[in-house]
Amino acid sequence: MPESTSVEKALNILLQLSSANDGVSVSQIASDLGYPPYTVVRLLQIMREMGFVWQEKPRAPYKIGYRILELAGNLLEGMELRQAARPFLHDLASKLGLVTYLKVPSGPHVVTVDVAVPPLAIAAPDEIGRRLPMHACSPGKVILAFRGDQEVDKYIQQVGLTPVTSYTITQPDVFLQEMALTRQRGYAINREESGANIDSIAAPIMRFDGKVIAAVAVSFSARQGILGTAQEQSIANEVIGAARRISFAVGYRADRLV
Repeated sequence: MPESTSVEKALNILLQLSSANDGVSVSQIASDLGYPPYTVVRLLQIMREMGFVWQEKPRAPYKIGYRILELAGNLLEGMELRQAARPFLHDLASKLGLVTYLKVPSGPHVVTVDVAVPPLAIAAPDEIGRRLPMHACSPGKVILAFRGDQEVDKYIQQVGLTPVTSYTITQPDVFLQEMALTRQRGYAINREESGANIDSIAAPIMRFDGKVIAAVAVSFSARQGILGTAQEQSIANEVIGAARRISFAVGYRADRLV
């Protein structure tokens, strides 16, 4: 296997720092990644000068730098989908009084790229960038469902249905039934499958050629008992409507959303 380049080593260091809230020492980085300490020091010095890492004081652990936020912000703001979806997310949050999410696929996961919080909410959840397995959340399930049975089978075989909570669907036959039902009704639900006391409803966003590229979702407390009632369908209709408007904003033109 070829030796890692300096770029690969620097990126691996950034990845390690990004998962350590309290920072990481040079010796720990060298030990964990198997790099010579002098190499780690040299790369950290370059990244510190560029703002990608920082130290509170000399010999303190290194932490991820705020330059990363600048890059992430530029990426998110440059996303046509995020820009197009934002007004519809806020309209949906205001109308339903529920936190609303825009989530996109990333490998076997979905990632939150935008959040809209209803008026009078106490605080916005720290959700941007959160990753969840597709099979364990309503946005992921709706994206998988509308990719078709072949993609669902491939996901089950290659990724599997590992439980996130005790409510996560882990039986392939049950999950396939869930996919068929999702396509039939046009939205997916999540019954505490990704977190305790969290239910959600999601609908797919389509691009110009009909391929699903993202999902709109709303979440609410499982204690509210919304799923399985007429209120579920009422909320789902609003979520589907928002997903349809976003789809149209990015070029989708079919008569039906799904």
